[in-house]
Amino acid sequence: PLRRLSTTTKREYDLVLFGATGYSGRMCADYLLRTHKGLRVALAGRDRAKLEKVAEACAVAPRIVVADAQDADALQRLAASTEVVASTAGPFRKYGSLLVEACAQEGTSYADITGESGWTLNMAAQHHETCVKTGAVIVPQAGFDSVP
Repeated sequence: PLRRLSTTTKREYDLVLFGATGYSGRMCADYLLRTHKGLRVALAGRDRAKLEKVAEACAVAPRIVVADAQDADALQRLAASTEVVASTAGPFRKYGSLLVEACAQEGTSYADITGESGWTLNMAAQHHETCVKTGAVIVPQAGFDSVP
């Protein structure tokens, strides 16, 4: 089971679920908040109203972080606020690159459900050195190609 990643963290969240309003995101949010009540979790995406609707359906009321996948500054703040980002917002070549970059720069671990192997190879080539320096662990294809 998931547990608090660090007892000395200065970050606001243990995990931010990015793309929480889509089909896979809603399923992840429900499971995560129902089964891991001790984690500090936030739901993230670009539409506050949709995020609030997802949050209302959850067993435990999560925090909400509004960030658009094309807004580098918002993604940088999101990555700096958490230990881990889990993303269900695809297609990842369109919506994931700036988020991976922000996580790499902030030393924030990242996992997603992509099946886009070309994009995955690109992200590794672009961000490996930064991750080595910051300690970020990037795990694409963690839930390989989870299509409803």
